[in-house]
Amino acid sequence: MLQREWKLQMARKAPGRSGGYPGLFWAAIALSLPLLHQALAAYRLEFLPERRASFELAGFWLIGLTCLRACTNCAASMAEEVQHHSVQLVRQLPRTGGLMGLLATKAAVASFPVLLEWGLFGVLVGLLWLLGVPVEAWNPLRFVAVGLTSLAFFCSLGLWIGGRLGEPERASNNARVAVLMTLVGWALLEGVLKGPLLLIAALIWVAFMFRSSPRVASAFQGGVISAVVVLLLPQAYMLGDLRLAQLSPLMAAFNPDLTRDDCILYCVGAAVILLLNLRQLRKL
Repeated sequence: MLQREWKLQMARKAPGRSGGYPGLFWAAIALSLPLLHQALAAYRLEFLPERRASFELAGFWLIGLTCLRACTNCAASMAEEVQHHSVQLVRQLPRTGGLMGLLATKAAVASFPVLLEWGLFGVLVGLLWLLGVPVEAWNPLRFVAVGLTSLAFFCSLGLWIGGRLGEPERASNNARVAVLMTLVGWALLEGVLKGPLLLIAALIWVAFMFRSSPRVASAFQGGVISAVVVLLLPQAYMLGDLRLAQLSPLMAAFNPDLTRDDCILYCVGAAVILLLNLRQLRKL
């Protein structure tokens, strides 16, 4: 299973294919920023910002790449399985572990290069510490915690999107939208709209983009509209202080007070989405 999935991921790197992992190039640029800053600081250039700025920029950059790659890779991979009707075959083959084995294999292969990047981030922290940079005062563990938990969440979300849509190109595009909205979209839109209204808009988007079948589409959409009405009435009192921007992995890494709660939320969300995905795949 692992060898098969690895070959499929390598095939998606071909020109014109969507959902392929672009390699370590962009992560290498992010990891080189603190080292470049350290080298330039040796020349005592006055225009340079604090060394903490380049280190945190590298951490934020890696978190964004982690979320984007985990979600799009898993979405494209799972959509290909559904499109080629191979989910049933893999599920019935011996020694595959069933649906859990299929999902775990895809998540593991998609996560492997990302985990390598976070390993290099740990090497970077150690190297800066040896050079006398006070990295321990910047709490680098918060970047690692947010990166790994958001990796689990977006792998699970990507598998769910791919299983629901069944079209690699469409699944990859929707995965990118979901990641960008989570990372920066909510923060930008909350400047003009309240958090509860954005949550309602997200529920409507999910309802219309991920309908299960035409037979239940009307009932499903009707239920969502009813839920929207229920949310609209008391939202000024119950959800008036909701801030979706605080759920962003970037915000969780930026604000240490949010790190623990958001990391727990990512783990719980990954487990819930995994259960929903298992329920959906059993119907295929």
